[in-house]
Amino acid sequence: MARGRGGARPDARARRVARLRDGRRPDADGHAPSLIHEHPLAGVGPGQVKRLYPVYAPPEALRRHTSHLHNTPLQIAVERGLVGLALWLWIFLAFFVRAGRILRRVPPGAAADRALVAGALAAVAAFLVSGLFEYNFGDTEVLLVTLAVMALPFVVERELERRAA
Repeated sequence: MARGRGGARPDARARRVARLRDGRRPDADGHAPSLIHEHPLAGVGPGQVKRLYPVYAPPEALRRHTSHLHNTPLQIAVERGLVGLALWLWIFLAFFVRAGRILRRVPPGAAADRALVAGALAAVAAFLVSGLFEYNFGDTEVLLVTLAVMALPFVVERELERRAA
């Protein structure tokens, strides 16, 4: 069988693209604004999307049940409210600001330290971008790896301080 550039068979890739366009994800995410509007501050509570989705899903929805939205910021806003979303965004903003400062402090000759911090910044950015298409914050394995990666710039910072002392 012929394989495409990414190693997947072309027909398998076409099926994946078709699934993205079949309307299920917009159906699942489409009721989020109503839930946010009705529960703006504290949200509906963790894990409640599964319970409330059938009530808010439009009649033409292809799926009548879902456990999560396919968008991390929407999921957090629905479950934890706009306050929870603001705090979640603040965590990542604080990370990028602090890690960026650490990256600027890394001496030009410390290529490994620079790569570690830059790699952590890139990996967390990728995590956030992928969260626009899936609720990856709810996937424990992915979240734990991301949190460990977020710690790496601070390990470099401590090492820089130790070397300077």
